[in-house]
Amino acid sequence: MHAAALRFAQEVESRSNGRLRVSVHPKEQLGNDLQMLELAKDGKLDMVLTPTAKLSSAVPAMQYADLPFYFSSPDELYTMLDGEPGGMLLGQLKSIGLVGVTFWGNGFKHFTATRPLHTPDDFRKLRFRVMKSRLIMEQFDALDAASVPIEFQEIYQAVADGVVDGQENPLVAIVGMNLHKVQPHLTLSSHGYLAYAFSISAKVFERLSPADRELLLSVGRELTQWQREETRRRDAVFLEQVRAAGVTVYELTAEQRAAFSKALTMVTKKFEPVIGADILAKTEELRWGALPAEQRAKFLVLGLDADLSLGDGAEVGIAIRRGMELAVDEINARGGLLGKQLRVVARDHRGIPGEGVKSLQAFSAMPETLAVVGGKHSSVIAEEIGLIHERPMPYLVPWAAASNVTDNGHQPNFVFRLSVRDQDVAPFLMDKASNGGRKVALLLEQSGWGRSNEEAVKQWVSRGGSAPVATHWFNRGDKD
Repeated sequence: MHAAALRFAQEVESRSNGRLRVSVHPKEQLGNDLQMLELAKDGKLDMVLTPTAKLSSAVPAMQYADLPFYFSSPDELYTMLDGEPGGMLLGQLKSIGLVGVTFWGNGFKHFTATRPLHTPDDFRKLRFRVMKSRLIMEQFDALDAASVPIEFQEIYQAVADGVVDGQENPLVAIVGMNLHKVQPHLTLSSHGYLAYAFSISAKVFERLSPADRELLLSVGRELTQWQREETRRRDAVFLEQVRAAGVTVYELTAEQRAAFSKALTMVTKKFEPVIGADILAKTEELRWGALPAEQRAKFLVLGLDADLSLGDGAEVGIAIRRGMELAVDEINARGGLLGKQLRVVARDHRGIPGEGVKSLQAFSAMPETLAVVGGKHSSVIAEEIGLIHERPMPYLVPWAAASNVTDNGHQPNFVFRLSVRDQDVAPFLMDKASNGGRKVALLLEQSGWGRSNEEAVKQWVSRGGSAPVATHWFNRGDKD
């Protein structure tokens, strides 16, 4: 990364004809990571290269690259970091006064230990050094190993003294800390990535001309590939040093990686709301799209068209997704459906009707789509009704309650619902609330759902019920 930073400085100065100059300050010359982040936030430091682990307390989504055995290969992770998931992560740096440029890194993490580590069972009862990260501690808990938080500079002594039985780090750290001289076994697992976020102070960025902004962004992103290739080149040298020290080196097979991935799935599920269901859904969507057509043809897809990023809507979306996955696992365990396995593919519409239509168009274009499951928001589904019936496919609604979701005028009607309609719920509630002559006021959301409830109450009043004494409307997200 230092070499890449120097190349960045040279390129920026060259392309700006000397107008912009970048000075590089390694080895915490300007403070530790947290101090440098504060300097950048205040505009006193122009650019900073920060471990994502040090960003995760302020931006929890930055734990994305730490998800254990979540990515099928290093190249898949790079594709995600350079694509939409990475863009979503970098966009969150705005909340702490930074403009995200790209992701560089210290390499992929591997395990060293006092004994061979080829299967999840091999970790049982071992003590592992960890950084102070809840996600990483959960990773070892899931493998029935004990997590021991120890500062990076103290790892060698802890391993040499037998305080811990193993640890995880990229090869650069394993060799740099001489861990290969006190740990006899290295498992090449590439189970997580020690990523660094390259960012620019937002206050500094705003003062630059559009051309200078674009120059800094483009050079940083262009050098990302060089930085990764240089890391791979150096890793090969480090690996030879490890072997020369007499360490037994073992690389996990695809089947063994799959076993670890299965054993650690619940870590990803647990941290999905922390990292962002929208980011993981986008990852799964891109992963599905990258499969060759002949592999996709082996599956039938159940699409999830829901809010996965905003408050309680996202909580509902995550709950529906998990229910779908449980059902799909049970069906697949019994042999699947129509000779194929089922697969859940989720898309985040963020509670925006137009985004819902785009999601539905994407599902409609996929020949593997069997049916689509909707989320919480009636207003989104109401906008999609016409499209649902253009390419008839079952649209399943476990939540959204507006009457026009199912009473949509289409025959045959391909929208099916579990939730009770507003036109049934509202009269029931009004009967109960007004029992004994009590006065009733309505508090309704300013949306299709709220208007559906209002219409149902009006119909109840027309049949002899007492009119509400007041109706107040609120917008989604209002709390007062």
